[in-house]
Amino acid sequence: MTRPEDDGKGTPGNAPSWVDEVLGRAGTSGPDDGRPQDLRIPTATPAPTVSPSLTKPATPQPDLGARPITPPASNLDRFGEPARPQAPQPLGRADVAQKKLIAGLLGIFLGSLGVHKFYLGNTTPGAIMLGVNVGVWIVAFVLGLLTLGFGLVITLPLAALVSSAVGLLGLVEGIIYLTRSDADFEREYIVGQKAWL
Repeated sequence: MTRPEDDGKGTPGNAPSWVDEVLGRAGTSGPDDGRPQDLRIPTATPAPTVSPSLTKPATPQPDLGARPITPPASNLDRFGEPARPQAPQPLGRADVAQKKLIAGLLGIFLGSLGVHKFYLGNTTPGAIMLGVNVGVWIVAFVLGLLTLGFGLVITLPLAALVSSAVGLLGLVEGIIYLTRSDADFEREYIVGQKAWL
């Protein structure tokens, strides 16, 4: 705008004809086709609305209200037949390998407490291992206290022997878990829920 030739008073021959059409200058050389000179983007026409008479049913429907939905009995399926036990969903290959590794390491390091059994979903064998391991030490100390300490000479080595046997069982199970193939591990310990070894 600082140059004197940009004062807006250029001759009509200096600019292309489409500039005159866009700017709407008088004296353009194009024919007037009767179209409006509004260059705004046209808006979409609104969709026709449905009349309310078409949305309401012809006959009034009775209001049923909110009825409580009662869940089916736990021993029946949705058709009223006795429910069949569902097999667990098969895991992906990476899930089986990860589960096998974690269960094996838990069996090796915390096998005497039965943690690897709990991890695999075998709660009864896990509780037996945990109960035997902890229970034998409680019984050993209680018998030792009842005998005024003289019984500890016998009960503590017996408790250590039983606890070591349970720990050895966990160690062997952990090694077995790690040496099984993924398919065998899934079939026997995840799907089959094999309890011991």
